[in-house]
Amino acid sequence: MAFSVFSLSILTELMLKRLEEFSVEHKLHEYTPLGPTVLAMSVLLFIMIVLGVIYGVFWEEWNFVQSLYFTMVTISTVGYGDYAPSKSIHRLVISFYTLFAGGTFAAIVSFTIAGYIQMRKRAVSVHFLFTQLTPERLREMPTDENRRIGRKEFLEYMLINMGYVDALTMNMINDCFETMDSDGSGFLTVDDVVSAEEAQEFLKYMRKRHGIEEDDSTVLPVGIFGLRLTFQRQPPAMSEERHRRKLAKKREKGRMKAKQQQKQIAQAKTEE
Repeated sequence: MAFSVFSLSILTELMLKRLEEFSVEHKLHEYTPLGPTVLAMSVLLFIMIVLGVIYGVFWEEWNFVQSLYFTMVTISTVGYGDYAPSKSIHRLVISFYTLFAGGTFAAIVSFTIAGYIQMRKRAVSVHFLFTQLTPERLREMPTDENRRIGRKEFLEYMLINMGYVDALTMNMINDCFETMDSDGSGFLTVDDVVSAEEAQEFLKYMRKRHGIEEDDSTVLPVGIFGLRLTFQRQPPAMSEERHRRKLAKKREKGRMKAKQQQKQIAQAKTEE
């Protein structure tokens, strides 16, 4: 069940994205009071309802109201049982319809709730900035090496406190940046790009450091309701000093590589 809902959620998200892109490309939403996303969800839900009504009217010979009632009860997975398929082949068809339409309906409800949450987050963030940002809260924000709150520190604080990203993910992103910044300049340049072999080495290291398994990007929900013992593995204890030494070694290697490239460029210009 969890696998089916998960798969249909992904499929529904892809269909909604295509419908939304089609609506924006042809400006269909401008002819309705709906936005592109809501229009896409409405079209998809309308198709699910129409298919159910067509089944009820033509296959079961119910009237329109009975067919609509059966469809809504089926896709919402309520299933009172007062209306049911009359033949074995009908039950087979409705089994697939229920699986697809029910999963699609659940995904649309989830996207709708997510839309409301997004609206609330945006409204709360603006309200917080201009009414709740007190000197005490300002002191809680992270600072740079000069004990000042820059754009980066402010952005990280707001993203974490508004719930757009968790602190673990933000720390992992910063950690990856420091690892990629081979010369420790605080900026990424072409010289910081590592070879495929080095990339695989540091990928394994960062996965281990942050408790990420290699198959986490492809894992699917299985078992009872798709529940797991944990969704966020505790990373193994790793000495911060050892991490700094590894970064220092990489940066020294990066600086040597940069000097070698500069030397080659200077030599090439001399030969010209």
